[in-house]
Amino acid sequence: MRNLLAFLAFTVLTFVGVGWYLNWYKIEPKPATEGRRAYNVEVDTSKIRDDVHRGSERLQEALDKNRKDEVSKRAERSDTDSEKPAPNQ
Repeated sequence: MRNLLAFLAFTVLTFVGVGWYLNWYKIEPKPATEGRRAYNVEVDTSKIRDDVHRGSERLQEALDKNRKDEVSKRAERSDTDSEKPAPNQ
C-alpha cells in the first residue's frame, strides 16, 4: 500500500512539474477581498492533447527505428555466419 501511495505521489509531482515546464496550465493570483487570497487556474487542454500526441508519435518513431536497426543487425549476423566455413569434425 505504501508503494502504491509513493507511486501516486511521484506521478502527481511529475505531472505538475512537466505541466509547469510545458505551460499546460497557469496559476495566477486574482483580486480578492481584504485578508483573503484567490487564485485563478487556467488549464490549456488543447496544448496538453497536442503535446501528448506529439510525444506518442516520437515514441513510435523511436521504437520503429530501434526495430529496423535490430532487424538489420540480425541480417548482418546471419550473412557473416553463412560466410564462415563449417568447422571440421
